Amino acid sequence: MAQVRRTHIEEDSLVSVVEVAKRLSVSPYTVRRLIEAGEIRAVRVGKRILIATSEVDRIIEHGCGGGAK
Repeated sequence: MAQVRRTHIEEDSLVSVVEVAKRLSVSPYTVRRLIEAGEIRAVRVGKRILIATSEVDRIIEHGCGGGAK
Protein backbone atom coordinates (compact mmCIF):
# COMPACT_ATOMS: atom_id res chain seq x y z
CA MET A 1 0.00 0.00 0.00
CA ALA A 2 1.35 3.42 -0.95
CA GLN A 3 2.04 5.92 1.78
CA VAL A 4 0.08 9.15 1.71
CA ARG A 5 1.88 12.36 2.58
CA ARG A 6 -0.14 14.50 4.93
CA THR A 7 -0.13 18.24 4.60
CA HIS A 8 -1.63 20.92 6.78
CA ILE A 9 -4.43 21.48 4.27
CA GLU A 10 -5.76 17.97 4.89
CA GLU A 11 -6.42 18.94 8.49
CA ASP A 12 -8.39 21.96 7.33
CA SER A 13 -11.85 22.10 5.80
CA LEU A 14 -12.17 23.45 2.28
CA VAL A 15 -15.04 25.76 1.33
CA SER A 16 -16.30 27.13 -1.98
CA VAL A 17 -15.98 30.65 -3.35
CA VAL A 18 -19.69 31.21 -2.67
CA GLU A 19 -19.33 30.13 0.97
CA VAL A 20 -16.33 32.44 1.45
CA ALA A 21 -18.22 35.32 -0.17
CA LYS A 22 -21.13 34.85 2.23
CA ARG A 23 -18.81 34.70 5.22
CA LEU A 24 -16.97 37.86 4.16
CA SER A 25 -20.14 39.67 3.03
CA VAL A 26 -18.80 40.25 -0.48
CA SER A 27 -19.71 38.92 -3.91
CA PRO A 28 -18.25 35.69 -5.32
CA TYR A 29 -16.73 37.84 -8.08
CA THR A 30 -14.77 39.78 -5.43
CA VAL A 31 -13.46 36.54 -3.91
CA ARG A 32 -12.36 35.28 -7.35
CA ARG A 33 -10.66 38.62 -8.08
CA LEU A 34 -8.76 38.46 -4.76
CA ILE A 35 -7.68 34.89 -5.54
CA GLU A 36 -6.39 35.97 -8.98
CA ALA A 37 -4.55 38.89 -7.34
CA GLY A 38 -2.86 36.44 -4.95
CA GLU A 39 -4.46 37.94 -1.85
CA ILE A 40 -6.44 34.79 -1.04
CA ARG A 41 -4.77 31.38 -1.29
CA ALA A 42 -6.93 28.76 -2.98
CA VAL A 43 -6.71 25.41 -4.72
CA ARG A 44 -8.43 24.26 -7.88
CA VAL A 45 -10.03 20.82 -7.80
CA GLY A 46 -11.35 20.11 -11.26
CA LYS A 47 -13.50 23.12 -12.09
CA ARG A 48 -14.05 24.07 -8.44
CA ILE A 49 -12.00 26.65 -6.56
CA LEU A 50 -11.70 25.84 -2.86
CA ILE A 51 -10.34 27.87 0.03
CA ALA A 52 -9.13 26.51 3.37
CA THR A 53 -11.16 27.66 6.38
CA SER A 54 -7.90 28.73 8.03
CA GLU A 55 -7.36 31.12 5.09
CA VAL A 56 -10.85 32.58 5.60
CA ASP A 57 -10.10 32.99 9.32
CA ARG A 58 -6.81 34.74 8.44
CA ILE A 59 -8.64 37.18 6.17
CA ILE A 60 -11.25 37.93 8.83
CA GLU A 61 -8.56 38.49 11.45
CA HIS A 62 -5.92 40.34 9.43
CA GLY A 63 -7.60 41.39 6.18
CA CYS A 64 -6.20 40.90 2.70
CA GLY A 65 -2.73 42.13 1.95
CA GLY A 66 -2.02 44.94 -0.49
CA GLY A 67 -5.29 46.79 0.00
CA ALA A 68 -5.81 50.53 -0.13
CA LYS A 69 -4.40 52.56 2.76
